[in-house]
Amino acid sequence: NHQFVAVRRDTGEKLSFSEDEAVDQLSRVLEEIHLNLYNRAAEDLKSHMVVANSMEEFQKELDSGKIVQIPFCGEIECEDWIKKATAKDQDLEPGAPSMGAKSLCIPFKPLCELQNGARCVCDKNPAKFYTLFGRSY
Repeated sequence: NHQFVAVRRDTGEKLSFSEDEAVDQLSRVLEEIHLNLYNRAAEDLKSHMVVANSMEEFQKELDSGKIVQIPFCGEIECEDWIKKATAKDQDLEPGAPSMGAKSLCIPFKPLCELQNGARCVCDKNPAKFYTLFGRSY
């Protein structure tokens, strides 16, 4: 009866299987690994997603590595302004993000509801929706 050892890359756990049960056991383990990695990524995303309602708050959250839902008018000119306003021109440590923020998506379920009379962070237009913005790393 041949045995083999597999090591899960997500947990480091060593698992021993007989050759006879390899297909069933490895299929089960791969499903567990997938679910574990998905849950970890979802939790990481959730812990790094915040709401900001002002440009100052938005910039602070971006600088701390968050992805930020902001009130946004949806205008291309406004998005270009946000990208320029959030870009870092100064010398940074190697690998630090210097690009400005860009829109990622309009969430189906934003973290909070847009209030009546809310203004876009550019402060030129009424906000139409919360939009998720972030920097590329």
